[in-house]
Amino acid sequence: MRGRVTAVLILSFFLSLSSEAACNWSPRNSIQFRSTLYDVAVEGNDLWTATGYGVELYDRTSETLIDTLAIPGPTRVIRVRGGIAYVGSGPMIHVVRYNGRSLERLGGFEAGGTVHDVVVLDTYLFAATTAGIRHFAIFSPVSATPTNVALATSRLDVTSLSLDGTTLYAADGDSTIEVFNVSSPALPQKSGTIASLTRPSSVAAANGRVYASDGQMTEVYISGTRAATLPLGSTAFATLTGDIHFIAGNDRRFHALDVTLPGNPIELFEAELIPSGGTLNRALAMQVASGHLYVAAGDAGLLIYDIRDFHAPFPLRGYNIGSVQSVATLQTHAYFGHGGGGISELSINSAGALGVTRNWMTNGTHIVHDAVTGFLLTSSGKTLTEWTLVSTTPTIIWTANFPDTITAAAIVGNTAYALLADRTLWSASLAAGTPAPVKVVVPPTDEMARFGGGLVLAEETSEGTTILRLFGSMEFGTPTRTITIEGVPASGLAAGDASAAVFTFRGVTFVDFTANTVTVMPGSNNVVARRLAIAGRRVVELTDDALLVWDVATQRKIKELPLTAEGVAVAVTPDNRIAVAGLNDGALSALLEGATQPPTLATSVNPNAYFRKLAANDTRAYLLDNRGVDVLDITLATPQVLNAIRTAGLIDLTATGDRLFTLAGNGRVTAYSRDGYALGETTINDGPDTQPLAIHAAGNAVWVSISRGCLSGGCEKKTLVLDPNSLATTATLSGGVVDVVSSGTRAYALFDQPSEARVLNIADPLHPAAIATRETTGNSIAFGNGRIYILGDVLTAYTEQLQPAGTQLSPIASPDPLQRVRIDGACAIITSRTFNAATYTPTNGDWTASTAIEVPSAVKAVVVQPGRVLLLTEHSLEIWSTSEGETPARRRSSR
Repeated sequence: MRGRVTAVLILSFFLSLSSEAACNWSPRNSIQFRSTLYDVAVEGNDLWTATGYGVELYDRTSETLIDTLAIPGPTRVIRVRGGIAYVGSGPMIHVVRYNGRSLERLGGFEAGGTVHDVVVLDTYLFAATTAGIRHFAIFSPVSATPTNVALATSRLDVTSLSLDGTTLYAADGDSTIEVFNVSSPALPQKSGTIASLTRPSSVAAANGRVYASDGQMTEVYISGTRAATLPLGSTAFATLTGDIHFIAGNDRRFHALDVTLPGNPIELFEAELIPSGGTLNRALAMQVASGHLYVAAGDAGLLIYDIRDFHAPFPLRGYNIGSVQSVATLQTHAYFGHGGGGISELSINSAGALGVTRNWMTNGTHIVHDAVTGFLLTSSGKTLTEWTLVSTTPTIIWTANFPDTITAAAIVGNTAYALLADRTLWSASLAAGTPAPVKVVVPPTDEMARFGGGLVLAEETSEGTTILRLFGSMEFGTPTRTITIEGVPASGLAAGDASAAVFTFRGVTFVDFTANTVTVMPGSNNVVARRLAIAGRRVVELTDDALLVWDVATQRKIKELPLTAEGVAVAVTPDNRIAVAGLNDGALSALLEGATQPPTLATSVNPNAYFRKLAANDTRAYLLDNRGVDVLDITLATPQVLNAIRTAGLIDLTATGDRLFTLAGNGRVTAYSRDGYALGETTINDGPDTQPLAIHAAGNAVWVSISRGCLSGGCEKKTLVLDPNSLATTATLSGGVVDVVSSGTRAYALFDQPSEARVLNIADPLHPAAIATRETTGNSIAFGNGRIYILGDVLTAYTEQLQPAGTQLSPIASPDPLQRVRIDGACAIITSRTFNAATYTPTNGDWTASTAIEVPSAVKAVVVQPGRVLLLTEHSLEIWSTSEGETPARRRSSR
């Protein structure tokens, strides 16, 4: 659906931020490489998404991306009204519209706290924030004014809002849901509370019911009273129709659920999202519109499901009745044997819906084998049991003991037949009060199945074939028909009207005894069948995760229904219309006829890359992810990818004026030209447990930090200095480098083991010499205006002799290891201490805060060059500069 401009999925946009930037830095380029989708909103043919980068707008009819706009701060929520999008990002609500050419940010307003959710009602906006529910009047489409209306909640941190008619519901993280009457949205009134489960993080209201969820389970309330607790999360929620909803919680699954009867919910569909390489892969928001389900699935991208044929009668229904081991059917009932003991009887209506009618306990685990009108046949070990189904509670009519474990059993007329593990067939007359087992003289038998008034027996041969014998008249002297097929049954035997089906290495095989033909379904051996059943001229195949229907006449698969759990057993009603299956956590029914279909994934939009390291020189930027390194030309008005180095296992990179250097987990150091073409390599091996840590550039030399002895208890870190041309080691420094910057003939570095700062003379860069050393810790070091600055819990200034010269910034606990300080002339920048990149003017030893550089997501790395700043965020590469001239024209996405 959408592609990147290069093979490495890179796009260019320009941040629509203020042109007045800190220390005279202005935004030049914003290069997006990742879209983490948090929310989705549909209005007409417009599909809006809130991403970790900002806002995306799609044309729903063509499913094409129209434009993308970077929004500063963590963007999580989007609501659209009349073509105007209200976007919650951090403590701000931004106002965005599409002007016919591009997305533009019209303005924004403070919400008073971090925005979690937004509801727009008429000309009023309700924002769920960390400071409570804030109420705004929208006097024009592009502005909103806070009102004096207070919507009291039991906790200030309101995480979710939901509107149903004129009632607004709010979840605020405690054991209540707050309820407000918003029939007059200008003057909302609190109307009560609902006692809920502990700490629900989301609330959804639809069709007069309220759903509160903590991500793991969901409580359903009707008229404020708890009606049921569902064992599924519903932090993402979208209504299909009435009481049928799509829901998703904190795992990768999402479901379609019929909660018409909340105490007996019916699962209509389940899918598991395929994770991407990101950190957030689950359904975070969903919306139904025009026969499609739109899923904002984090790093898994935008998923669009076609649900136009997903309607009543639904093709599949799942029921939570506990683990099922076996199943048998009559026309209007199904019988399930449970793995932990007990039997359940469920009614079957004409639409395929099941309903629990009876449950009864058994002495031990019983396998359900067969059902005929008024009777049920089960076994437990060597004992065969016949039950009467006429009484209110089914009771045992008789039991019979056999010489070995019963593997299959069936009722034909007035006789029960049992196949034993020793490959013998036995009969027991149902007319007898206590039937005596009688051995039937037939060849050794491995599988048995009943059809109407006959049996099919299967014998596996030593030649790897299977002999199928049809006994239609129950005269066992001579079979009615005999057919031999290739392979042996791997999933049991199914029988129909003078037909049989088995699964062998060739796939699903259908045997027609009347026509004396064997038909193998093409492509049916791609997955292994668990069990088979025959429905007329169709074969129903149960696999681990799907129910498949094969048409014998056309030799093709005509249905594929995803299972809600692992399939165990399957049977078909006598009219061949409905399949009933037992699962390891319940049961399901499936319509074999009719045009209804489960949701199908029509489009998956996931153009993400996950860069984690950044290096740069004056003309190139280098981005490292799990695939390798992308090389960007940053001299162009719109930076372009020049090369893609695809080398797995890289852990770090650095750059000098004319070269790129990478470090792999196996100790391999590779030198590349500035455009990314390999020039040479070497491998660092300082012992059997050498562990490469990091690579830096100081002056025109390469520093590689390693550890050794850490597996044997004598852990040591050191740094090797390499010649950039030959990659030969020219010097060794004690300790591993945490951070290093250079200025002229000096390098200023932080080391670990020992934890100290050093000033080194790099006039000869291949042989650095220590000038001053001081024991200290920190995450980053910088030099500017005659001072050394070390950033840790505070910012400490030192002289060039590493003598203390004062501290800056308020102390923080547990500073982020990614925080960095860099200085360019009279401008300093600090990243990963606050969300945005903080800038300062360090004058006379005091740092004066300047305008922050606003970024769309958290900063992971920074490179500061004369007149330019490159910031690698979770979702983009941001380039700011102090150069004069017109900012390049913003260009539209070509995805």
